[in-house]
Amino acid sequence: AMDLPSHFLSTSETGGAVIHGTATESTLTCMLAARERAIKDWLKEHPESGYFDAFSRLVCYSTDQTHSMIVRNASFIGIEIRRLHLPEGRTSLNRKEFVQAVEEDKAKDEFPSSFLRMSERIWLHIDAAYAGAFLFCPEYRPLMRGIEYADSFNFNPHKMMHVNFDCSALFLRCVEDLFDGLKASQTIGTGKFRWVVDFAPENLVRPAQHGPAGPSQVTATSCPDGRPLRRENGCRPEFEVLTKSLGLVTFRVKDTDAVNALLYNLICDDGRIHLNAAETGNPPTYYLRFVCTSHAEQKDVDFAFDVIKSLTARLRSRRLSLSEVQAEREKMLNNLAQQRRITSTG
Repeated sequence: AMDLPSHFLSTSETGGAVIHGTATESTLTCMLAARERAIKDWLKEHPESGYFDAFSRLVCYSTDQTHSMIVRNASFIGIEIRRLHLPEGRTSLNRKEFVQAVEEDKAKDEFPSSFLRMSERIWLHIDAAYAGAFLFCPEYRPLMRGIEYADSFNFNPHKMMHVNFDCSALFLRCVEDLFDGLKASQTIGTGKFRWVVDFAPENLVRPAQHGPAGPSQVTATSCPDGRPLRRENGCRPEFEVLTKSLGLVTFRVKDTDAVNALLYNLICDDGRIHLNAAETGNPPTYYLRFVCTSHAEQKDVDFAFDVIKSLTARLRSRRLSLSEVQAEREKMLNNLAQQRRITSTG
């Protein structure tokens, strides 16, 4: 249904898939496998070296836009991580920048995870936790270009496919690498199973519930893309849209970071909608994140944007300071607490 490359499927000689709990767990599993494959490759080429000598040379690459879980995972398994800085206005890394980073590490006598002869053995993992579900829709398949070069790929069906949390589908080009990385024993398995880590349930979750065309219908018939909000935002001179990716729209008021932080506080205190905020870049830029869920409809997007516009107008008309926003927050929280006391005693 997703039209994944055949080498990710259990029908191939080496591929397979498994269901993990979260994207963080899937990525951590692959980082462990990449680490062990890299060390194994190094020791083959340098038999005089030791395991910990090879371990100390490992490098994991991501960009400064990658989810923070990559830093935690790298720390957990003891691998150095390089978060490559992206120029302002860019949200993806190009080949030239990546090759330059690799060459710099080669010059320092380090080597990237799963590196042997540099161009052949770098483990590429794609974490498509949110965006992966959109690949069920043929119109979004162009986003999948290049996936054939990946060693592993995961996405979270619970993001957009009406599947309960927590559920992360992980596909691998070579499951043997994962078994080696997890040190799964071949002698413990019994019956038809060769390993304790069993990949029997590798078929994609929920095909039976939704049918062959079901996942694409679930994704497409919801309001998954942020075009309505992008269109509204683009017509308002006080806002600027920073990124446009499927149902995720990142935007900010054309003002200082402090004003955008105040707007975020107002939205949280208002309580009618919920947004996230983030800071990225060098120097960092503060912005708000609007995400359409699989249950969102046009009326929900319109309502959310009306709230954002009204609170922005209120903020700009009064030019509230941080202390004033904090004072209003305290007042609102006290009012809510009083209403709850009245409700509980009534």
